Order: sequence, then structure tokens, then C-alpha cells
Amino acid sequence: MNQTTPPVDPALLREARKRMGMKNGLRIHATIFVLVNIGLVLINFTTARAVPWSMFPFLGWGLGLAVHALAVRYVLSDRAARDLSAEVARLQERDRNKP
Repeated sequence: MNQTTPPVDPALLREARKRMGMKNGLRIHATIFVLVNIGLVLINFTTARAVPWSMFPFLGWGLGLAVHALAVRYVLSDRAARDLSAEVARLQERDRNKP
């Protein structure tokens, strides 16, 4: 039994690749964050237990990772599409009202 896949709209395929790239980028960012911070904590506790310096890169980078996650979530959400549609409508209205 040989099943053929239906043709895919190139614009839809581009959008799917873009969304997958965003998700994979976040996944890679989070993985590196975890691995590097585990290493930093191990270094911190084997060299200078009295000063927990490893929390500073953890907190700073964690904030960056959180912003990255929120940005990806926003772009992949329906809200981003609604905001884009609203902006296009505003621009079309502005162009109609030009003298």
C-alpha cells in the first residue's frame, strides 16, 4: 500500500519550519542553561562553598531564558496573529484616509 502525502502549501510549510525553529531554539537554550548551570554549581561547591556565586549567573541567565520563553509563547499564540491582523487593519484604514 503506497500512500502519497497531499501537496503542502509552500507558505504553510515556511510557517511550520519557522515555528519548529523557534521551539527548537528555546529547547536548545533551556538545555544549555541547565547543563552549564549544573557545571557552575559543581564548580562553586567544590571550590568556594562559603560564597554561592553560581546563583548570580543562574538568576541572570534564567531571566533571559524566561524572556525567550515568553517571546516564543507569544509569537506562537493566537494573540500574535490577532495583533498582526489588527495592525494590518489599522494600516489599511490609514491608507484609505490619506488625502
